[in-house]
Amino acid sequence: NGTGFIFDEKGLVLTNYHVISETTEVRVRFNKDRSVKARVLAKDPERDIAVLQVNLSAFPKAEVLKIATTGDEPTAVVGEHVFTIGSPAHQEKLLTTGVVSKIEDKAIISDINFNAGNAGGPFFNSLGEVVGITTFKVSDKEGSGLAGVIRIEEAASLINEARAAAASTANRQKDLLVNVNTIEIPHLYG
Repeated sequence: NGTGFIFDEKGLVLTNYHVISETTEVRVRFNKDRSVKARVLAKDPERDIAVLQVNLSAFPKAEVLKIATTGDEPTAVVGEHVFTIGSPAHQEKLLTTGVVSKIEDKAIISDINFNAGNAGGPFFNSLGEVVGITTFKVSDKEGSGLAGVIRIEEAASLINEARAAAASTANRQKDLLVNVNTIEIPHLYG
């Protein structure tokens, strides 16, 4: 299981590829009472990114997160306060904060603390925009360490591919399924 987040009103969900790679059926759980089938629209194992689609009518209160626009200004800077929301260890909606330690070509390194269940979750800059996808943590034996985050710019082509796929086919995942520990979509405001 892992975490993901909705970035488009058509029910598009961004997560890590390794979260869904070994599964034959993907379900997205919105809360303890509701999960829905998802279909994989696009995936990139090299970058560890996948885009899913769900039927948002199953959870009309779902929040669509704002992805930071890439342009002349960086989406995150060294020293900036950042945060992530995820569902590690069967907990729900855990918010953790940290500071950007380094910006690399494809990754953001931070001292933010997250665990395996946070993989695929949104990584926010201080403006509340998604600037990355949480993916890995390197720890020393005392438990402290650095978190690795895929820069949102790395997902741009996959997002475009998924949007094209979503536009060309109807979402057929209308049936609600039983509650399953799968990708968590934290409802941010309540």
